[in-house]
Amino acid sequence: MVKLALKAIAFILVALVLIYQATFWVLPSVTINNQSNLAITSSYIFLPQSKLDFGELENNKTNTLHYQLQQIDGVYRYQLTLQNKEPIEGECGYITSNEIHKRVEIVLTSNYKILCNTQ
Repeated sequence: MVKLALKAIAFILVALVLIYQATFWVLPSVTINNQSNLAITSSYIFLPQSKLDFGELENNKTNTLHYQLQQIDGVYRYQLTLQNKEPIEGECGYITSNEIHKRVEIVLTSNYKILCNTQ
């Protein structure tokens, strides 16, 4: 009886871990890739129904955040503030409602230009 209970508990734990991991595959994400020689002191991505706060991002580092499916179409608006520089603001790509597994990468290049990549 104890073996059966342990097997059931192990099965439930494995199932929960798989569901948790599957959530990250389903949810869309935004990645900020800082290829400049300056740290980003604050970084935000504004979505139609929410805001992603990436915080600080050192030079030559990346950070990825997943977000909930959006119910409204719109654009990715970014606001990156560099050390000793004015904020860099703009738009990058388009969001349609309920996009599953969408991946967007916003790259700050070494000459402080923004590149947008979408998968």
